Amino acid sequence: MRLRLEKRIAVPPRVSLMVAILSLVLAFAVFSIVFLQSGINPLTGYKEIFRLAFFTKYGLYKVIERTACLLPLTLAFIIPVKAGIWNIGAEGQFYMGAIAATGISFAFPNLPMGVLIPLMILGAMALGGGWAAIVGYLKGKVGVNEIVTTLLLNYVAILTSYTLVVNGPWTDPTRVPYSRQIPANGCIPQIGNTGIPYTIFIAIGLAILLFFFLKKTRLGYEIRACGHSPAGARYSGISFLKISLITMLIGGALAGIAGFHQASGVLGRLRYDISKGWGFYGIVFGLVAGLNPLIAIVVSFFFMGLIYGANNLQMSPEIGMKFGGAAVFIGVMFVIFIASQFFLRYKIRWTRRGG
Repeated sequence: MRLRLEKRIAVPPRVSLMVAILSLVLAFAVFSIVFLQSGINPLTGYKEIFRLAFFTKYGLYKVIERTACLLPLTLAFIIPVKAGIWNIGAEGQFYMGAIAATGISFAFPNLPMGVLIPLMILGAMALGGGWAAIVGYLKGKVGVNEIVTTLLLNYVAILTSYTLVVNGPWTDPTRVPYSRQIPANGCIPQIGNTGIPYTIFIAIGLAILLFFFLKKTRLGYEIRACGHSPAGARYSGISFLKISLITMLIGGALAGIAGFHQASGVLGRLRYDISKGWGFYGIVFGLVAGLNPLIAIVVSFFFMGLIYGANNLQMSPEIGMKFGGAAVFIGVMFVIFIASQFFLRYKIRWTRRGG
């Protein structure tokens, strides 16, 4: 008998779920070693992670607020990769969306909220989408590797933000490395006293809309065809340049909405560190969700909860986790989940030699 790898044509939902569950169990098992070395009972540690994230009012509200940011970033990865294009630039597109929203609020501070906020959303989508469309054009027209270009553009966007808020025209008068406050009429209203901006409904609505867009529309079919077989799609008359531009434009616009949410709904200003690397989190979340926009809602919420709970362990008096433990937990979890994608791409079969 020998092992043989067989590429999957499609991934059944039960297989995706099983791989995700086993990956999570393995991640917990591996990180239990860190807990034990710190003198912490792993069961107590994991119980505290879940308690902090999902069973305290403040923690739950913070997780939902961050899900409103992470879900669009996850969708920003899913849509292009459906066409076979890896958008590693959601981080930069996120920054450009935040820059556009902040700049519009400063340019039109006297507009009523009902006009200014939609204008900020459109500006964030336009600049984030346009930033990503550069990559889409280069990929579709001359075949430039999108991973390289998106990573390079990330640095340009981040440094642009840094220039604007540290020694630029938007610097806060107190000279802290942030921009001045966004006008009150440019800040997203929150749901009651929860601290959750209404952008959570935009994020969930976009996920539902994109699910049906990919499944039910002709353009969605063309996107999926390019991702499944680029050569076959070209042979059938589908323009890869058009699909490349459209998917990157959509992905960048989604990341731009996340930047608008963070600047206008959470921080109330532009900061040079407005993102915590969340654009890259979206890549992992998208893969775990099996590139399904609906499942991405659940995945973004659940994993954002785990990350929030882990980050707050070191402030829990019952646990006393050492500084840096949360980073190890997140790193272990992400590495295992990315490695587990192998089992979604291939089946392992036992065959007889010579059979």
